[in-house]
Amino acid sequence: FMQLSHYAVHTDIQALPETRDKYADLPPGTRHTIGDYAAMTEDLDTGVGMLLDKVDELGISDNTYVIYVSDNGGDKSRTLTTNVPLAKGKGALHEGGIRVPMIVRGPDIQANSVSHVPVTTTDLFPTISDLLGVDAPYPEGLEGGSLQDILENRGEGIVDRSREALFWHFPHYQDQKETTPQSAVRLGDYKLIKFYETGHLSLFNLAEDLRETHDLANIETEQRDELHQMLNDWIEAVDASIPYRVDDDVELTWNGDHPGTRPSVWRATTDVQHRARESWNVPDDSPPQIVPITAHQPNLPEHAYQFDGTSGMTHEFFRVSDPRAPTPDDDDSATFELWLKIDSLAKNDVVLFETGGNRRGLSLTLGDTNLDGIADDVRLVVREKYGSFMQVSAKIDQFADPTSEFVHLVGVIDDSPSETAAELYVNGTSIGHTVSRTTINWDGVDEAGLGSVAGEFGGRIGVPIPENNFVGQIAQFRFFNRVLDDAEILDHYNAALTPPGHGIKTVTGDVDLPTTRPASVAEGDRESDSAILVFHERQIELDRDLYLDLLIHDVDTIFGSGDTTDWNSGIVPAGTEINSYFLHFDPIGQQPTSVLNTTATFSFDGEILGLIIDPTSLNDTDIRLAAAGRYMTGLLHGFDLSSPGTVTIFDDKHSVTVHMNVFRDQISQLRIITAVPEPATVSLLTCLLWVLLRVTARNRTRRS
Repeated sequence: FMQLSHYAVHTDIQALPETRDKYADLPPGTRHTIGDYAAMTEDLDTGVGMLLDKVDELGISDNTYVIYVSDNGGDKSRTLTTNVPLAKGKGALHEGGIRVPMIVRGPDIQANSVSHVPVTTTDLFPTISDLLGVDAPYPEGLEGGSLQDILENRGEGIVDRSREALFWHFPHYQDQKETTPQSAVRLGDYKLIKFYETGHLSLFNLAEDLRETHDLANIETEQRDELHQMLNDWIEAVDASIPYRVDDDVELTWNGDHPGTRPSVWRATTDVQHRARESWNVPDDSPPQIVPITAHQPNLPEHAYQFDGTSGMTHEFFRVSDPRAPTPDDDDSATFELWLKIDSLAKNDVVLFETGGNRRGLSLTLGDTNLDGIADDVRLVVREKYGSFMQVSAKIDQFADPTSEFVHLVGVIDDSPSETAAELYVNGTSIGHTVSRTTINWDGVDEAGLGSVAGEFGGRIGVPIPENNFVGQIAQFRFFNRVLDDAEILDHYNAALTPPGHGIKTVTGDVDLPTTRPASVAEGDRESDSAILVFHERQIELDRDLYLDLLIHDVDTIFGSGDTTDWNSGIVPAGTEINSYFLHFDPIGQQPTSVLNTTATFSFDGEILGLIIDPTSLNDTDIRLAAAGRYMTGLLHGFDLSSPGTVTIFDDKHSVTVHMNVFRDQISQLRIITAVPEPATVSLLTCLLWVLLRVTARNRTRRS
């Protein structure tokens, strides 16, 4: 097998000097007027003739097939040639763009025979397979059909394809050819062309109108609709990519529970009808593995990709702007969002995500930026080709331990007219922000990498290339070609967790029960002169003992007001499934002599096991139980039962009244730990079983 792809007759025009001289002395033709182009065409013809002569000379003509075909019609935009009488040319799906000669020479083919059966280059693979006598079945989804019967029957016959019609798809803009994205289908003598820019459909009968001058779309509507449905079905079946506008709002989500149907691709759950945009390509050698995970966030995927540090994934670069569009789009705003768990914070310079090339692009990496010996600093770098860049870094483990649980990491690039900025978020909370004095067009054209560098490292200049690939798990990755604001990012974080009111049956008194967990419960971030903020943190099975400052051992008892006789601390043993609730009261203002009192009653589905009230205990359990973004640090919070503050546990052990007495310059916080109630389905089954046993016993009694 040999494939010879001539550069001729493509521009630039090239020909032998003697051939040029030959046509320089000849008068121009009526339709073809450029002598140099004619010379290049003759040189091509001479080269093909040399090849055929050699086949004859070698004596292999009786078992050699020669197939001569072009890829498209003439390029009429360069005025080098004409496709008359066919309409248009290269880059279009009119006949001038797709109808080309095909000539075949070989054994059992009658010389000078002509075929009028429509064929296409996708027929070549099955044709060559049949001519070789290959018995193996065709690959699944093969588009073409064998031409052997037609070749050996003087051009008569039919082509047996998996689909009756012929299809073309050209989802591109070529301004110089006045071409916009389009698809076409031909069935018999009818051909339909679909133009995506306008949605227009054109229908032609090629047997009567080869020039495609009479559009029948509004006349033969049934034929139009049949072919249009056939085209749409084919587009869907072959997963063809549809053109898109980068200035449209786009959200792409990759979910560990939905890797897609192809093992070499992590396919987005979002369908934007563009395969490259929807696909992270997974390498064949040492690919990340899909593994089951158990996360405390109930709405996270149940599976994640496990990266072992030897490979990553690649993606077409994340195009977010197009300055060359008819309506230029220079907005490079984007948001990248990951749910990930890190194997260790011991490796420096780890790539999490990057896109673009060396001179223009961005990267999200993990390392030891502040040189404290712990590689817990996540860094977002954004760079444009002319040298402007932004860089922001912060600790990824401020509010949760990313080596033991999944954390929500977001990088935002704001390229709005009012500000060029970059910002990092962890668990719904902003942890770093930087502003550039100049616009930064980071939208590079190299590949993107997830867990490793793909091609060139995005925005490399001035930034060291990461030494290590990512080791850990990624359960979800999302891309937005716009800025997500604080509220949206917090909502995305909360969407993975239980609702803030999970397990809270009733509240009375002045209570703030939010619909979204707060980004921060640090001092000054959630102030109120009366309302106690309460929200569910997480439901988990304890992997180790949990210390409680106040272990509930009695009921209908008031704890506090200086009386410490009934206080008992203790532990909830490992293996217990618990719910954690956070209570927060932060008066407005900074007047240390002013005291505020507030009281609220809460009723929970689960039995109250105890409270965490000491500042040290709260600090120790923040990273274990926290669900808001930022918590207090130090000894400035907690709940002091030796002051007028009280906690009253009701006799059902499900209800509690909390009375807080706080100076304006203080903050009062505590955690309430409850057991997880028995699922209603279990209780129902227990009742049904009890009824069944009673009925069975009664029947036995009657039979007796």
